[in-house]
Amino acid sequence: NLDIPVLLVYGTTGILDTVFENYNKRVDDAHAKMVWTHPGMDTYYRNSKGRVVVNNPFKIVDFWWMLRHADLRDFEVTQAARVSAPQEANPSVRVSVAETGRG
Repeated sequence: NLDIPVLLVYGTTGILDTVFENYNKRVDDAHAKMVWTHPGMDTYYRNSKGRVVVNNPFKIVDFWWMLRHADLRDFEVTQAARVSAPQEANPSVRVSVAETGRG
């Protein structure tokens, strides 16, 4: 029956290699302008190869924006299951956290 709502459940997600590499280049380029990569600095922020691995080089608001505006085409997704929603399901019904006993 085509009128039954369908819920897609994803099995795995992964970032595309080019997106991963571009993001890491942005991180490394930003860190290159900061004190953490100065040759005279000896800090736990860098790994044994000299790459900063602890600090995020972006302003919080910029990083929030990046997360908030992620492009889902940058991910590889596999579908784990295709599940039909129950007939009585009503997406307009809202349940508060208090009603679920989880809050």
